[in-house]
Amino acid sequence: MQPTRRFWGTAGVGVVLTAAAVLFARPLLFVPAAAVFAWLLASQVAFVHALSRFDDSLAVTQSFDREATVVDDPAVLSITVDGTPASLSVTVRPQMSAGLISESEVDHEFGDLIQVSLRSPVAGTHRVSSPEFEIRDPIGLFSERLARGPPKQLRVEPRRPRRVHVGEGGDTIAASFGEHTGSRGEGGLVPAELREYTTAESANRIDWKATARLPTTHVREFEAETDLATILIIDARSGLDIGTDGETAMDYLRAAALNYLAAAKSLGDPVGCFGIDDDGVRRLVAPTSSTRGLERVREAISDLTSESDSGRRRRTPPLAVRSRQLDRETTFGRTLATYTGARPPAASSADPVTAAVRSARQHHSGTVQFAVFTDDADRADVRNAVGAAKPADNPISVFLAPRVLYEPGSLAELPRAAERYGGFERFRRTLANLEGVRAMEVAPGDRLDTVLEATAIEGASTA
Repeated sequence: MQPTRRFWGTAGVGVVLTAAAVLFARPLLFVPAAAVFAWLLASQVAFVHALSRFDDSLAVTQSFDREATVVDDPAVLSITVDGTPASLSVTVRPQMSAGLISESEVDHEFGDLIQVSLRSPVAGTHRVSSPEFEIRDPIGLFSERLARGPPKQLRVEPRRPRRVHVGEGGDTIAASFGEHTGSRGEGGLVPAELREYTTAESANRIDWKATARLPTTHVREFEAETDLATILIIDARSGLDIGTDGETAMDYLRAAALNYLAAAKSLGDPVGCFGIDDDGVRRLVAPTSSTRGLERVREAISDLTSESDSGRRRRTPPLAVRSRQLDRETTFGRTLATYTGARPPAASSADPVTAAVRSARQHHSGTVQFAVFTDDADRADVRNAVGAAKPADNPISVFLAPRVLYEPGSLAELPRAAERYGGFERFRRTLANLEGVRAMEVAPGDRLDTVLEATAIEGASTA
């Protein structure tokens, strides 16, 4: 309970009357002074009593009109309050984290259905704390602030790009998401049977190795192994911010990774996540199949950005790195250096994608399924990463963003863009021809169509 300026002004009147009674030897002045102080005390007791009754009767609920929104799209927070304020004056003020922006009034009168439109320019999970109640007595002598009601969280997703194409050579392959891809067949790990191919089936189902040995075209059926752990490795280095705002290579790779996660979740497989940034490889979430664990994986993917160093989150350097900055002239510095000096700093890898695969293999024994999301800037690193998955016969799916389809102005010279895409496609096919490897492109559908049309026209004119 906080006295207001009106309280202190009224109390000052009582003090002046008391001082005048003493200075001027007028005992009768003590009577109005005592009346003032008695009235203030009675008002205080009445306010405390009314405040206690109101607090006991108060019921507060908070809810959003949707579970999640996207960057800069509003979500409506509804606050319902119920209670008996009696003669008290009550104002309700929602409490939002710094990442949320309100587009309506901050203060609201008690008793109204409070609806606040919120938006955020930053992806992530934002907290809305318990609303604050500012309570005053009818005369305005006292005030109190209470925070009541359950907090809520609003998940803000990155704005997903349009027409996310995932496929092979321009052909969309929706079935590639989340499948068990240990063999070069349609997607199971355990071969079940070999049978003849029918014209109603997709040509992608053909087992070309078996067909080469047999007189007719055959396909092989596969049975998916259960509980195959899937490790997502997502490249979020600063070079992947290439492209227009909201449609960078990182935006498309993130969208593909979220779709992959949704498919793996439907299969009930454990899923973990590693991230690659400019500082190296980080294990974000260990493989899990629980609802909360998969939500953590989704949040980790959504929070990955490819911003430059100035825009990325600051992380505390490892102790081995900070030990170089210790003041060894002090006893504390020398003592701490004794412990940190024994731990050599982690060596940085020239091939971060390969390092991520190796790190994942070290953390998880047995067969795991890898899904790598990166671009084709360092093709040698991608090839090495595929090789790093092979010693334990780990199946691997590689989702590549062709840089030619993201670089601003790259489509201004379509013949040159078509030539570069052709080089990317040859690289992708080289990977896809390896046993246990699926290699797919992640691209803006409209830009890919433009390049493919240019390739077809050029091929026709050459013929």
